[in-house]
Amino acid sequence: MADIDILRAAGQVAGIGGLAIGALIIVFKEVIRKNIFPNLTKQNAYRLLRLIVVLVFFLAISGIVAWIYVNIASNSVSTSKEAETHPLTKPPLPDSNDKIEVLSNECGQQGYAVTLFKYHGSEQGELSIAFNQFQGIIKDKIVALVQEIKASNSNCFYLDKLHLCYINQYSPSSYDSILQYWNSNSKSILEILTGTIFSKEGTVIVGSRAYFNDAIEYHKSQTNLKTMNFELRVSPDEFGATRDLHSLITLYILAIDAKRSKLSNDIIAEYLSKAFTLSKDLGRDDLRVLIEKELATLQENRS
Repeated sequence: MADIDILRAAGQVAGIGGLAIGALIIVFKEVIRKNIFPNLTKQNAYRLLRLIVVLVFFLAISGIVAWIYVNIASNSVSTSKEAETHPLTKPPLPDSNDKIEVLSNECGQQGYAVTLFKYHGSEQGELSIAFNQFQGIIKDKIVALVQEIKASNSNCFYLDKLHLCYINQYSPSSYDSILQYWNSNSKSILEILTGTIFSKEGTVIVGSRAYFNDAIEYHKSQTNLKTMNFELRVSPDEFGATRDLHSLITLYILAIDAKRSKLSNDIIAEYLSKAFTLSKDLGRDDLRVLIEKELATLQENRS
């Protein structure tokens, strides 16, 4: 192999350090090829050999040090450029006073709003896209649920006003602030959704907490919001599906709201019967017990 080939191969593999090692190999090869040692005295031969070894040793060390330095400097510059291109941003924190603006005209229209606050984690790359998809899933579930209910009971036409209201702001950090917000918009809210979106084993999971009022008599000063947690995968299978915990919670809330609004027993029974069947299918005994109590009360009122 020619000297230039040795340097080229060493340089491609290890950069400057490789060139230094390649130079070491070439020097040793040339010294041996000259075969000058028999013509020198033992003392001179020793001094020459020691000088060559020492100089080549320091050359090799210098090359390795230079290679390490170049790599560290290169990584530092690369990291700096990446930080400029993709700056790390902290998620905005809820307002220190937990003040949330009153619902916009779109959200505050006369009707029933499933109010969805911005979820934590939704500001991060792909999760931001997934959160938009989650909003679409919830909106589509509401439409599908309304169509399903109206198909079996035409008296539920008022559900056409049930809609998703998205608020591009993190939810208040305390229960009292959420309650205050509820009382300020109680005529337009059916439920409030807050939560976090995250990736788990390659699947995007949305953890939600639903706030709702299950009191039959509404008194602003005595309102006590109930909460229920549920998880939902961001998946095409969820579009249009109504056999899930959020649909179950919504049916139960609609039944309580219908009872509070003194709607007909047929409408209340429609919600409760669908919720009861779904609670059995999902194995949610906690909700099934609540629904059974409401069905028993409804039966007593009818008799």
